[in-house]
Amino acid sequence: MSDRIYTIPWQPITYAGIRFKSKLECRWYVFFEALRAVSIYEPKQFYLPEFQNWYIPDFALLSCPFDYIEIKPTSPLPDEYGKCRALSELGFKVALFAGSCNPDVQVYLFENGHRKYIPRTSAFLQQCFQFKLNGRQGETVAALKTVLGKGNYSRAFKAAWEFKV
Repeated sequence: MSDRIYTIPWQPITYAGIRFKSKLECRWYVFFEALRAVSIYEPKQFYLPEFQNWYIPDFALLSCPFDYIEIKPTSPLPDEYGKCRALSELGFKVALFAGSCNPDVQVYLFENGHRKYIPRTSAFLQQCFQFKLNGRQGETVAALKTVLGKGNYSRAFKAAWEFKV
């Protein structure tokens, strides 16, 4: 069970015939649509013995390098982080996005039960300079590309934030 205390209550919203638990999840769905990443909201539940509970990731990605995405409004609590890691132990690639739908979101990647980090190569640093991103934002965009593949991320962020929820 999560110890997270939400100061702003969830505001469910319906978009494209899907009832999302929160506006944040809906905004990420719009982001995925703009990237043409085929996603399914709350696709399947998994029993995680380590937590003695069922877990439903927020999104399944059908046309991307990663299988599942979990969305959190802020940095993940240990059990939220742990559930993504545990799901990856079942053989899935899992990403946890913590924060708003923008280049400052925290992205955590999990494969084979371990956290995966994006290396800072010279090509990575050159891309940060070219697009006027600081190192943190560059890591985020590189992680998003790892999860979702290639795409127009500027257009996707813009679509998500212009979406009226």
